Amino acid sequence: MTDRITERILPLRDFRRGNNMLFELCELGGRCPAPWLSVWGDEIHEQDDIRTTVNAVVDLINESRHPFEIAQSPLNYEDLVYAMDRLWRLESGRAFDPLAAVTRKALLSRLSSRPGLLRALQQVLSISIHCMIDLVSKALEVDRPSWTHLQFLSELIREIGPANVTVLTTNHDTLLEHYFENLHLSVEDGFSVPETNRDIPRWSPRLLDQEHATLRLLKVHGSIDWHWLTRRDRVAEMMARGSVERLEEWTNPNAERHSVDWDVEDRSVILVGSYNKAERYASGLYWELFSRARREVMGARRILVCGYGFRDEVINMMLVDWNSGTPDGQLIVVARRGFDELTAKLHPWMKEWFVLGREEGVLIPIENTCVEDLSWQNHIRPHMVSVPAPQ
Repeated sequence: MTDRITERILPLRDFRRGNNMLFELCELGGRCPAPWLSVWGDEIHEQDDIRTTVNAVVDLINESRHPFEIAQSPLNYEDLVYAMDRLWRLESGRAFDPLAAVTRKALLSRLSSRPGLLRALQQVLSISIHCMIDLVSKALEVDRPSWTHLQFLSELIREIGPANVTVLTTNHDTLLEHYFENLHLSVEDGFSVPETNRDIPRWSPRLLDQEHATLRLLKVHGSIDWHWLTRRDRVAEMMARGSVERLEEWTNPNAERHSVDWDVEDRSVILVGSYNKAERYASGLYWELFSRARREVMGARRILVCGYGFRDEVINMMLVDWNSGTPDGQLIVVARRGFDELTAKLHPWMKEWFVLGREEGVLIPIENTCVEDLSWQNHIRPHMVSVPAPQ
């Protein structure tokens, strides 16, 4: 998914602001209008400023990756957003990062012919990050894959019972939710269940701590249908799940269902960036999600990995910690193109851990199996030491 979206977005070409002022690719929303002047006052087009800056950072990253083994893994939008975030923090004075300082020097050289852009570099970087997040969200809304490859999941749930299953996903789309809804399966995801169809699902992480007879779904990187709502008196905010249109309907100041007015943030609540996730996991919403995800992982004996590319260093270390504390555990990894191709894109230390885990029988790859053909009974269950009966 990450690579497919990256191919659609990068290199950055034609894009625009939509009616809600969020960014979208022109190919996803029609013909681009003429460029508009930038918000910071120079006689420079905002689109061109963003495009020039983003593509310059892409070139710098690609040049720096070339001598290293990891270069065989292509650049993705997560790496790009991380790099721009480091540069923005440096430019805004929020944090000093020596490596970002070196990159900034090279970036300033690349942009030396654009004095207006350089004067507004902090704003350009900030808006460029928002642009990338918007383009990713928009691509996920348009790209709605089939859920035929999730058939194994329904078989697993049916055999061991939903209460024995926790799904941890780094995806931002809503495919899993739609799939579980199609199965008529209730899911605990940390959002309240509206008492009436006039209310909205509201974020309440304590719901994840209660005993349930159903499956838990932990979206540790957020979701395209999560949005912040801020009271217009600015004294409170909350997060809710649903489309912007549905949430704005709820915030209608003439409605009788609530006594205060709320503003809906159109931008989705999603976490993007390869290595800045470690910081975000330490506080706020993402701490609430990650701490519960870690608790679930550390308490598991069997972990099934499907579709995860092992690009989140913190989640990778969590799996290593789980391995150290669970000597009788099993990590079953679906490697549809084979174990060697899966490990070829990993960091060297992670590749060594994979190889050692396979030798010790802890890591069990399911190789050369198309995800659409993946079966619980034929491919996954035979590797399980034991499977509990549904409670």
